[in-house]
Amino acid sequence: MIKRSIALTSAIAVSLLTGCASEQMQKEINEVRIIAQEAKATADKSMEKAEEASAAMAKAEAAMSAAEAAQACCDDSRERLDRVFRKSMNK
Repeated sequence: MIKRSIALTSAIAVSLLTGCASEQMQKEINEVRIIAQEAKATADKSMEKAEEASAAMAKAEAAMSAAEAAQACCDDSRERLDRVFRKSMNK
């Protein structure tokens, strides 16, 4: 698609330089315009997906932080319970 677009763009440039814009050239110009619009639409969709991925990554990082905080709380609780158990066993 890109090679075709470059070839069409080159043909359009030559026709414009020579001053002839035939019906065929108009068709090719329209084809290049369509290709450019499709490329822009694809780029826009890619940008949207990148933004969605970035938002998902931020949510995942927040979830990971919450999980790490919960694990730290569990570890602290387990250590306290172990200390209490050991004290009770020593009495």
